Amino acid sequence: MCADTWYVNLTIDGHDVDVQGVDGSATCILDGAEDGSVVSVVDATATVSGVTIQRGDASYGGGIYVENST
Repeated sequence: MCADTWYVNLTIDGHDVDVQGVDGSATCILDGAEDGSVVSVVDATATVSGVTIQRGDASYGGGIYVENST
């Protein structure tokens, strides 16, 4: 991922995924816009690094929600 603020609600479902901020967490921001989990990992293996996760809003896992995953 390139440096910027990304307004996303990212769902990783059933796949192995590696999400990396190439310029570091100070410049690579995943912003959930207070609309659910920012990153949801379901039945998958995922690594998330080098990013700032902000403004998630959910009863369970506002930032990162993980279900049946590693």
